[in-house]
Amino acid sequence: MRSDAAKAVTSKGVRIDRTGMVRKTTKPGAVICVGDILVFRKGSELISLRILALPERRGPASEAQLCYEAVKETEDE
Repeated sequence: MRSDAAKAVTSKGVRIDRTGMVRKTTKPGAVICVGDILVFRKGSELISLRILALPERRGPASEAQLCYEAVKETEDE
C-alpha cells in the first residue's frame, strides 16, 4: 500500500490544503501536519482525507487508519 501511494503521488500529485493555503506536490515525503486535507485521484475518483494525528511509528495499516478521516469535497473546491 505505501509503495502504491508513493507511486500515485509521484505520478499524479496530491493537493495539500492547510488552513486555506493550497499547494500541490509530487513528492511522497512532503511534510504534512494535523488538520491538513489531502486531495488526490484514485482512478476517476477524487479522494479527500483530513489528517487527525501523526503516528509515532510506521506501524500497520490498522493504526494508520486511525490517523485520518475521509471528508466530502464541496462544490467550490
